[in-house]
Amino acid sequence: MGIRIGSDAFFTIHALANRGVDAPAVVNSVFEFFRNSTRPDMQATNWMIAGDFNRNPDNLRMAIETPVRNNTVILAPSDPTQRSGGILDYAVVGNAIAFIPPVLRAGLLFGERATQISSDHYPVGIFLPPPGEPR
Repeated sequence: MGIRIGSDAFFTIHALANRGVDAPAVVNSVFEFFRNSTRPDMQATNWMIAGDFNRNPDNLRMAIETPVRNNTVILAPSDPTQRSGGILDYAVVGNAIAFIPPVLRAGLLFGERATQISSDHYPVGIFLPPPGEPR
């Protein structure tokens, strides 16, 4: 599921539980969709895929195609996002023709952890860095 607002597009993902084997194909497909568009405004769209990738961010980075890897950044928290200890929930941000890494950070929403009684995953937020930190 996704939404495009102006020159930004946002998508959700819930990759297969079997180590997120479909996650690289999803990221590659989003990149190809925008890169192969005949419309310049679509080609220049900034996009984000956020959700449960069911695989470690470093593993995903190595599994996506090289052009995609060169035009994306993964925003992942440093703390586990799943009760079992894995970092599986994060965002991939990219742009097929004019990629500029965003000044965003990912982190757990600790205040919301108590409300996640029925889930084995913790909520992740995407934020601007606090004032005084490098952007």
